[in-house]
Amino acid sequence: MTTVPTDLGTLEELLTKQIEEETGHEDVTLAGKLNELDMDSLTFSEVLMNLERQLGVELDLVETFEINRDTTVADLLRAISDKL
Repeated sequence: MTTVPTDLGTLEELLTKQIEEETGHEDVTLAGKLNELDMDSLTFSEVLMNLERQLGVELDLVETFEINRDTTVADLLRAISDKL
């Protein structure tokens, strides 16, 4: 059984690792802008699906979370945290 991390540090590690794996970028930080990390809608969906599998929860963010030129990894982390 998968347990949902209760601290943001663990969730941040999971998220940044997924983004690094899906985009090929290294050293992803919370300040990183998703569009600069090549996070298109397909990559975004892949990251979310992998996180959902790891966490054992459904995040329902594909339709509601909007990526624009200023959206950061921290913004995505907050949105995920709010769903948990």
